Amino acid sequence: MSDQRYPYDIHGAAQGIITFSLARAHGAGTPPGEPPGQVADRVADWTLRHMFDPASGWFHYQRGRLITKRVRLLRWCQAWMVRALGVYLESGGGRD
Repeated sequence: MSDQRYPYDIHGAAQGIITFSLARAHGAGTPPGEPPGQVADRVADWTLRHMFDPASGWFHYQRGRLITKRVRLLRWCQAWMVRALGVYLESGGGRD
């Protein structure tokens, strides 16, 4: 990934969900002061609010400061998010 704020990329969001969900599932440490899995919950919530288009049911590829790339790539966007959300749910996320 990059140290730049933009663009937000669906791959980074998916990897964040996967990483922190697996940390929750295996009881691994998270940032100080945060319960296990809270980071996974925050990343998943942010991704669904900012990178998902409920009208089409697809995740956006990238979101920049001014432009959102709404490219529909099954393998590179949608499949990674399906995997990420599966790992998230399997680790106990979304039980609220």
